[in-house]
Amino acid sequence: MIVHAVQLDIDATSRSRTLQRAMKAIDAAADLDPSPDLIALPAFGNALAALGGKPANYERAPGMVTASCGLRGRSWGVFLAVGLAEKSDGKKPHLTGMLLDRDADIRVLQRMTTLTSKAFKKAFEAGAQQLRVGKCLLGQFALLVGDDVLSEACWEAAVSGGAQFVIGASCWPEDAGDDVEATVSKHAGAFGVPCVLADCTTTDDAAKPKLVGRSLIVDASGSVLAAAPPHQATGLQAEIALPEPKTILQETIGDE
Repeated sequence: MIVHAVQLDIDATSRSRTLQRAMKAIDAAADLDPSPDLIALPAFGNALAALGGKPANYERAPGMVTASCGLRGRSWGVFLAVGLAEKSDGKKPHLTGMLLDRDADIRVLQRMTTLTSKAFKKAFEAGAQQLRVGKCLLGQFALLVGDDVLSEACWEAAVSGGAQFVIGASCWPEDAGDDVEATVSKHAGAFGVPCVLADCTTTDDAAKPKLVGRSLIVDASGSVLAAAPPHQATGLQAEIALPEPKTILQETIGDE
């Protein structure tokens, strides 16, 4: 399976400009030869506003970001993972990820469940739902959002549920603290499943907080196949081999 991770540069002054950058990144990735089966975008869509403690109109998921990215992915015939700051019933938004199939239908909607970093605890609400494993034409997968990508318990739940690969979406600020590459590599090797992780960055010096960008692709042995330079908008692509499926799961659609 060929996967592509987009390290997206968030424009702190314009949400629409950030969305246009995401559209261009999808086009650039899908136009590669060979083209990817899956394009992973990070958690953007007002995520920077949430991390900075600024008031914002957070959208429900699915919403404008999901629809726009999904239609672009559908036009290319690729699976697409996307994350955003999602309106919740509490005072703070959720950090939420979705996997969209080639028809732009939602296969899994997953909210971050395990908040460990100080920045994420301050900015986001924890999702109450359990970690879910979905099935699509590519295989069986888990979508880990934000700090869940670093949680051994979340990886264990994903693999126990039959996941053959992990998709990560995040938007960690500079002071997140964890060595993301080392942690993700350790979990991938320990559980024997590959991971594609997309993270945000900011190149604008005025952006607060600053987002480094820790995107990477790791194989099932824990070896890093590709890693993005910090503070650089870029795309990473690699071919990953999936382990044999352990269980046969029903396809999941929506958030039911």
